[in-house]
Amino acid sequence: MFMGICSEEALLAISISAFATIVIMGGAVLVAVAAAIGNFLQGWDIATIAGNLLLFSSSLISPSGIN
Repeated sequence: MFMGICSEEALLAISISAFATIVIMGGAVLVAVAAAIGNFLQGWDIATIAGNLLLFSSSLISPSGIN
């Protein structure tokens, strides 16, 4: 029960409300989502490159390879 109505009706009301918000602010929401995904991927890429450089440089310094 959600404020006196059944869960299916509550879910439908929430879905319609969320859809209306996306339609009203559609452009801004899409830009924000795209920017968030882009920032995540860019940060992940930079961290991966830095980790590989650290691993590669430590194998060059150590005569026995990776310790």
